[in-house]
Amino acid sequence: MTAPQLIALGVLVLVVAALIHGKLRADVVALAGAAVLLATRTVRPIEAQSAFASPAIIALASLFVIAYAMELSGLLGLLIRGATKLCARLGAAGLWLVIGLCGLASAFLNNTPIVVLGRFPTQRFSAEPAP
Repeated sequence: MTAPQLIALGVLVLVVAALIHGKLRADVVALAGAAVLLATRTVRPIEAQSAFASPAIIALASLFVIAYAMELSGLLGLLIRGATKLCARLGAAGLWLVIGLCGLASAFLNNTPIVVLGRFPTQRFSAEPAP
């Protein structure tokens, strides 16, 4: 393997490990990985710039904005509290009902917004104390 390939592989492994660990924000990890690839000249600046102009990246960023707006408005908290009460009242059947509703929603919606919306409750409503 060449040096640029080893650098790219190392950055990929470190970025994936940092995302799995979850202590750093995903945008900081991704931008730090891109910065390392740019600083080591593994990726040319025009290639990095064209990646940010990708319609998929713009759509994903827009979905994060929409999900955050839903969280700030209280709608997301209301939905999460309702699902939590349903699961508490019905037990395992309630959990399966929520899973089924998410599956039904993913049949008609793109899966990316569902994942984005599901990301915020795990951060905001987890049992761990917020940093």
